[in-house]
Amino acid sequence: MSGEKPIWRQIVGHGWVEWGLRIACILGWIITIIAFIVMDPFSTKLGVSGSPLRIPLVYIYAFVGCLPMAILFMYHFLKHPEWNVPPGKYVPGMKVKFLTPYTYSAIAITAALFAIAGVGNPLRVDLQALVIATTAAYFGGPVSFAGLWIGQMIAQVFLFPTGESIISIIGWVTIDASIWACAGLVYHKILYDKAIKNRTLGLVVAYLIVEQIHSMPPFGYWWVYNFIVNPLEAMPAWLISYWSYWPLSWTVVVVGLLAGISARRAVGGEAAVSPLKVPVSR
Repeated sequence: MSGEKPIWRQIVGHGWVEWGLRIACILGWIITIIAFIVMDPFSTKLGVSGSPLRIPLVYIYAFVGCLPMAILFMYHFLKHPEWNVPPGKYVPGMKVKFLTPYTYSAIAITAALFAIAGVGNPLRVDLQALVIATTAAYFGGPVSFAGLWIGQMIAQVFLFPTGESIISIIGWVTIDASIWACAGLVYHKILYDKAIKNRTLGLVVAYLIVEQIHSMPPFGYWWVYNFIVNPLEAMPAWLISYWSYWPLSWTVVVVGLLAGISARRAVGGEAAVSPLKVPVSR
């Protein structure tokens, strides 16, 4: 077929930006793993749970490991113009910019809802997961990343302060925002771009992939974060104190995901044809 790109090009990506982001991801995780080995957060040499000596490793994990991967996922999301306009409003061929009144409004809505949902945190009820799963499925990764980051800072600093330092908060908020930047692409790619044709199977696969990134052991971002801020001997106490928090969080993510995809489908969010899949003329 004339104009069709070779399969190797489709697999590895297009252009130096994507190559650079992929290399940054790989190097970032290598550096992060080395930092884990050298700094050994499982022992007590970095101090007790929540010790300031543990913050540098949190920052390495957040900004060297998690953030480059989030940027790569958001870059891929932005390559789909039909996902960056109000659902159902895309017409193949139209020029789309990311920073528009629609985007600003979506970020503001996400930030406001996420900040208010912080009321559940002192009660160990993850209402924020309900909000961000909904927005990731409806708006996508870039909006969810920015909205969560802004909303969580508002919640932690102004609405429901816990006395934790701003330096510490910035680290784990960046980790959390990175999770949902990735989730937005996974949800859209599988559920709207039909990477998996069967809707029920696609829903289950999308949920499991995102929750493995989010918080499920052994490699969920939040799971790893808690191994950074707690020595191994303190983990049993942490697990006991959060015995109901994470199972409830995994449940509300299902509710949020279903709400987001139902709302997007209701307004025609699946009607647009991806320009990346339009057949090339002979």
